Amino acid sequence: MPFSNLPTGGPEPGWLTFLTVMVLAIWGGLVNYLSKLRNAAKVFSWRELLLELLISAFAGLMIGLMLFSFNVNIYMCLALAGISGHAGGRTMFYLDKFWTERIKNISKN
Repeated sequence: MPFSNLPTGGPEPGWLTFLTVMVLAIWGGLVNYLSKLRNAAKVFSWRELLLELLISAFAGLMIGLMLFSFNVNIYMCLALAGISGHAGGRTMFYLDKFWTERIKNISKN
């Protein structure tokens, strides 16, 4: 089994934990969007803001789920969810790159 050496999670986090992860990720995305507006003198767009927040929420949730499965401290999970929400699409790019390399290494063995 290729992923049998990955650690399994402890007690399942509750809905409030996932809600907190999502809020922090969205907050990170909002901060990123506002920084882009300020630094690039861009015009505000509801469409761009909504897309940024959706991508941030997804990225934060993915990081949160991965960290929960590795039994990482809850505070670290929340902090990294916010940071990954700020990074948004870049988070997803690096996750894709990381797991693609892992799968290639597993298939070579």
